[in-house]
Amino acid sequence: ERDAARFDALAQKAAVSPLGAAALAGSTFPLDPSATALELGLGGTYDNSMDAVSDRDFLLEMCFFCSTVMAHLSRFAEEVILWTTAEFGYATLPDAVTTGSSIMPQKKNADSAELLKGKAGRVFGNLMGLLTTVKGLPMTYCRDLQEDKEAVFECFDVTHICLQMAFQVVS
Repeated sequence: ERDAARFDALAQKAAVSPLGAAALAGSTFPLDPSATALELGLGGTYDNSMDAVSDRDFLLEMCFFCSTVMAHLSRFAEEVILWTTAEFGYATLPDAVTTGSSIMPQKKNADSAELLKGKAGRVFGNLMGLLTTVKGLPMTYCRDLQEDKEAVFECFDVTHICLQMAFQVVS
């Protein structure tokens, strides 16, 4: 619930229109950014055009929130691995989320849980990559910002897929 609340709050906070900011110092076109933002259901507009084109805080937060979700999934996965061992035997995973062992075909390996743990590092790395990209930028647009897409999309995609896998594990 905390993870979901973070994403809901971020969606509201990120609903700001950059319309009229242009590449640096605004636009000479006869625009009404406030009216357009209202019509689009956005919460407002940026007060500063330079900030509007360089702000990546919402993307950093999204990647951080994905990293937090993945940390939670990784901890959950470690518990699943432990609970399903022969020593503990608290739970049994469905065949759809396990594989057999190459030397013990009767054994169910908790591969889905192990992959959840492994994917967490990938999302953490994307957050660090994005932080590294924005750390030395000027306070306006710079081509370096084109590098934000890959990290952000991968954070989202990996987290989404891992949530689906975790759902299958507990179903």
